[in-house]
Amino acid sequence: MIPKCVASAMIAGILLSPLCCASQESPGSSKAGEESTEEILVQGTRLRELRAAIVAAEDRFYEQYNALNKVEDFDIECVRDAHTGTRIPQRRCLARVLREAMARQGSETVEYFQQQAAVGEHVPGQADNPGPAGMTGRGRPPNTDPASVWAARYDEYRDNMLYLLKMHPELRHLASEGEAAQRRYDAEYRRRLKGRLVLLE
Repeated sequence: MIPKCVASAMIAGILLSPLCCASQESPGSSKAGEESTEEILVQGTRLRELRAAIVAAEDRFYEQYNALNKVEDFDIECVRDAHTGTRIPQRRCLARVLREAMARQGSETVEYFQQQAAVGEHVPGQADNPGPAGMTGRGRPPNTDPASVWAARYDEYRDNMLYLLKMHPELRHLASEGEAAQRRYDAEYRRRLKGRLVLLE
């Protein structure tokens, strides 16, 4: 099973690593008034706006990452689409190698079903019953497995990402901005959810 957002999951893991620690101010370095003002602003901001800030931070990170990345297979593109099993568009950020594998699998699947649905002469040795929906049993099933393709390249992708984060402070800074945007969203979400949970027997 392929994660909905492989690239974002990878970034989340990298953000927890020592290579990408957000800069921390020493205790007492911020004024209490500034902290209070920030808290009020965050709590007064709609979740939609906080989510948009996460997306904007991700876009900035991926734009910079793609500019620095020398391995085209690992370029990241974010799209909104309704993938298999749902009609609701979702944002997915995927490496090129994975996108291309998914596209190949889709093409192979379409071709296979077209061949299955084709009406042809009886082939000796095959059952006379064409099967469900007129299937003929002909054609080659899809042989591209995006999950396997990604698994085979994942370590290389991870090492490439970590190397770029290590060598480019501006990329680490953008990753930290994304992490901060996610923390603001999570804090506001928890604040709104507090006291609204109902236990069902």
